[in-house]
Amino acid sequence: MSAPVLPTLRQAPPAWLLFGSILVGGMLGGTTRYLVGLALPSDPGQIPWGILLVNIVGAFVISLLLAGWTRRGHVAHPWRPFLATGVLGSFTTWSTFMADTYDLLVAGRVLVGVGFVLGATALGILAAAAGWGTAQRLVPPIDDEVGRS
Repeated sequence: MSAPVLPTLRQAPPAWLLFGSILVGGMLGGTTRYLVGLALPSDPGQIPWGILLVNIVGAFVISLLLAGWTRRGHVAHPWRPFLATGVLGSFTTWSTFMADTYDLLVAGRVLVGVGFVLGATALGILAAAAGWGTAQRLVPPIDDEVGRS
């Protein structure tokens, strides 16, 4: 029985490259979220389906990526700042979610607002769990490669 293969440590990229990748990723994610908002607009007092969609998709994808990288031994994967922090961090949005919830409350739709917060949170947790579970099924752990060699 051979020892498990440990991931090799990578040299951290220079700070300017990390900051630049987060900046570019943030521009892409924020712009995409804005375009989804244009495609699925909502009036004040109405359920913001576009924001709900981006937050659920973002929860799934970020969980899928993080779980996949962890299974492969890449906890500090070099694409993480760009994809997880930049693209997905700006694609999903807590501030817009809260502003939209506030709009529901100000419009007198308190029950809808509370339901929106609870429902979106539950759906986000389920989406993250689905992303994590998908990674567990699709991404082979490092130890699987040892058994095949």
